[in-house]
Amino acid sequence: MSAASKKYGIPRTTLVEKRSGKSAINATNGRPLVMSKEEEDTVLKYTQYRVQTGHPIDRITVLAIATAVHRKHCEANGIEPKFNLTTGPSNNWWLNFKKRNGICLRKPDPLDRARKNSIDKATVQDFFTQYQDILDKYGLTNAPHRIYNADETGFTLDPQRKKIVTFKSMSGASSSVRAGTRDHISIMECTAADGSAIPPLMIFSKCFPSSAYRLDGPPNALYATTPAGYIEGPVFLSWLKSCFHRFATQERPVLLLADQHSTHMSQEVIEFAIENDIVILTFPPHATHFLQPMDAKAGPFRALKDKFEKVLHQLSVAKPNFYVTKATFPKIYRTVRDEGLTMAAVRRGFKNTGIYPVNLDALDSRWFHMNDAPGATSENATVSKENSNVARELLQEELDVLALAARAVQAQETPLMTERTRVMRGVSSLT
Repeated sequence: MSAASKKYGIPRTTLVEKRSGKSAINATNGRPLVMSKEEEDTVLKYTQYRVQTGHPIDRITVLAIATAVHRKHCEANGIEPKFNLTTGPSNNWWLNFKKRNGICLRKPDPLDRARKNSIDKATVQDFFTQYQDILDKYGLTNAPHRIYNADETGFTLDPQRKKIVTFKSMSGASSSVRAGTRDHISIMECTAADGSAIPPLMIFSKCFPSSAYRLDGPPNALYATTPAGYIEGPVFLSWLKSCFHRFATQERPVLLLADQHSTHMSQEVIEFAIENDIVILTFPPHATHFLQPMDAKAGPFRALKDKFEKVLHQLSVAKPNFYVTKATFPKIYRTVRDEGLTMAAVRRGFKNTGIYPVNLDALDSRWFHMNDAPGATSENATVSKENSNVARELLQEELDVLALAARAVQAQETPLMTERTRVMRGVSSLT
């Protein structure tokens, strides 16, 4: 026993306990789990199912589901519950459950229903086939400096502030003096797969600033106005002629990737593009949030927005009564653009969307699972047979959880109903 302990680095007492049967061979370190591994796996699979289908759940709902699953397990095996089924598992269980399964709490990214319902892998594959054909036809496969992506993003002059520091003795949240404006400014950026960028287009709402705003803005930037501060057909055509045609590489043809907004595909735009060897390819509808390089995770727009918030924070610290105006925005955006729109961020956007280098596998596969029907077995299904079976089980588990949640609510409750029990009642009402 001592020789084995030294050879394998296992304490002698551990070997003695295993041999005598005092400790199971497959026992793990630490205190025993409150819920069995099978129970936790059920909760975990259901949570994953909700995330993959675009309907993630919060901490309170996970705890309600865990309570319902544990109740079912105890009733099926004739054992006593290991925690109060009215109040649910403790916060320590939740913290350890998160740690064991790599779970974290984040704010979800909004995704409208039209985008979710339009996500189809076959459509995306057709787009990549068409895209590759264009690259081959015009000799662009090894010419990243001739592959461009143009897109717009918006900035408000009075952005919502993050959480602020206040005092418990105050009756309510501290008041924050605001500029009182809701003006919106749109920015169109156009970058190439080699990391370069051409001057931006800045669109003001209603009218131009009254001061010499152009002097401090990005070099060679183009400025325009529209009633709401969003791009319109004539403005895009002006940008194509005065900015893109001028500052893009003069080696033609060039490829311009854009969304299917009506302003990008007017008759005037198409005619000018044909005359000047500009090939315009649009992304599939409602798929730009994961296909467009400018919108990519850790891509250019994300870097610009993060830098914009950081610069505003620094300015507000230095001057508490500072407000962003139309006149000051170009100067601020120049600083943001110089530091945020880097070649690394641009290249990362093209890479993460599989646009350059061309790689469909670079896309996050979760986008293609959102509309999969549980148990689907057609050729267009994006889940394997094994995952399809899991999906069928999870759908039944979901129904079981809803039924068990309804039964849990019928249990004896304290006069002060807990938030977790209220969630159970809300979930049960869906049935």
